Amino acid sequence: MTDSHTILYFADDFDPRQYRLLELPKELAALLDTPQPRTVVGNKQPSCFVVRGQESDEATLHTENKTYTVRDVQTSNTLLLAKPSNRHPTDFATEIAADPSIVTELQNSDSETSSILPAWVDTAHVYEVQDCISNYLELTLTQPRVGKLREILEPCLYAGPKEEARVDQKLLYTTESLHELVQASNEELLQGLKEVEALEIDGHWRLLDPAYQETVLRLLIVSAIADDIPLSHMTLEDAARLLNDADDDDGIPKSVSMHVLIAFADKDGENEQTYAISSSKVCRFLGQQLLANSTRHSQSLTSFLQSWSENVPEPFEVEIDMLKGTALIHNDELPRTIQYFPKSTLPSEAKQRFERLFDVKRKWSYDELLPYIDDLAPDKKKLDALLMKYARMSKSANTMFYTSRFSTMK
Repeated sequence: MTDSHTILYFADDFDPRQYRLLELPKELAALLDTPQPRTVVGNKQPSCFVVRGQESDEATLHTENKTYTVRDVQTSNTLLLAKPSNRHPTDFATEIAADPSIVTELQNSDSETSSILPAWVDTAHVYEVQDCISNYLELTLTQPRVGKLREILEPCLYAGPKEEARVDQKLLYTTESLHELVQASNEELLQGLKEVEALEIDGHWRLLDPAYQETVLRLLIVSAIADDIPLSHMTLEDAARLLNDADDDDGIPKSVSMHVLIAFADKDGENEQTYAISSSKVCRFLGQQLLANSTRHSQSLTSFLQSWSENVPEPFEVEIDMLKGTALIHNDELPRTIQYFPKSTLPSEAKQRFERLFDVKRKWSYDELLPYIDDLAPDKKKLDALLMKYARMSKSANTMFYTSRFSTMK
């Protein structure tokens, strides 16, 4: 069998790093072969993969419903990326003849003909080197970075039709403009907006002003009771009608009425068209309002519970566990105190999140800590791995506690 020879040469205008190699996990490679339904965002055509991130962000790649970090990985070997060339092997006669190994090959040849080039030259393959690559881009499945959604939307809260004249239109965001700032897939962004209880008004995503939201909620409950509509069996149309009839000013938009019912109710298990007002959601929100509006950093737990109970309309009853993830209970102080500490104010990155938590409180039980970290990983196994990385576990009186694994987490 005749050995095959290849001639590689660098073009005169060779410029390294023209190409980047991307290693695709199997599930992403399959998307290239199988057409997938994709959401059209704004006027942009849907694409299989989208890369997002500001200049200071770590780049992320997105499918329709997942987010992957993009990291540069160095390799120990250099890869030459080349393409077939139409140049003939004899075009490189000077370079070939000057190669010491080829000179030796000719000297040791049994051929009686004297030639400055070996016989294999006429059949050699010629390739032009396009790039020298010593790294590639690696993709790792990660959580969407939707933690900044509340921060983005809070400067322009919706406080009712009468207040809209004061709104700065530059602070309003559509789905498309949010994608420019938030590193998340289409489905993850919409889920993130749902979790922060945003609603779309005239094509822009808005958060309700808490005071306005409280007014609408109380009005909905009072109107339903007055109209003999069970709080455990209310439709979206009921909410829209009740609030439209009850408000004497410019009216409460139908979309807001429906949004408030959905936010503070659970779907009726027997009828998907009806909702049951949730005691825990109503009490949690009103408790948050009391804590957020307090002028004190912390307050007596006993006094707060009394005020909270008095502030909640009948027939709802408060329970301290309703405030998990939004308030800290200091059991080591006498009398016991409560402090407003909402999860929404914490950093989205794991290291900074744990650092902040252990700065506020040295020792946490698992039940106390979980509501503040459950969004850092997609499943319990990975969440446990984060706990092992950033926290040290100890046991006292049959209760697991967590402290910082590092004296200073920097």
